[in-house]
Amino acid sequence: MRQNKIREEAQNESKDQNEIQLRAHWHVQKVWSQFYKKRMEREMLAHRETEAAYQQIKACAGNDDVKEIVSKFMSREQTYQSLLVNVKQSEDKYDLLKKTCAEKEEYLHNLKIENENKKAVGYQDPRAADRILAH
Repeated sequence: MRQNKIREEAQNESKDQNEIQLRAHWHVQKVWSQFYKKRMEREMLAHRETEAAYQQIKACAGNDDVKEIVSKFMSREQTYQSLLVNVKQSEDKYDLLKKTCAEKEEYLHNLKIENENKKAVGYQDPRAADRILAH
């Protein structure tokens, strides 16, 4: 009987020791859980705007794959940049052609004036007779 009592007390003591350790671990886990919960709330609050923007993009794009959304955005950005370069090149070419056209118009105007001056003086083009015959 005494041995049973000693055995029972040893088991209870062992059980109490395990219970104390489990309670200690439980308290530590509870503290860590609260810490991570607060940290998660802080992070969620800090990134609320980003998350809202992501949700809006996701809804508009109809896709929830972030990598695909980013790649589409980057390709659009590259396309936009290349279009800007093409527009700039076209504007430069237009300006060059406009300048060349203005120079040619001025040259033609000077030739017309020169021709009128020659006619006023009585000059006749020696090729004029050939042109008349050709028609």
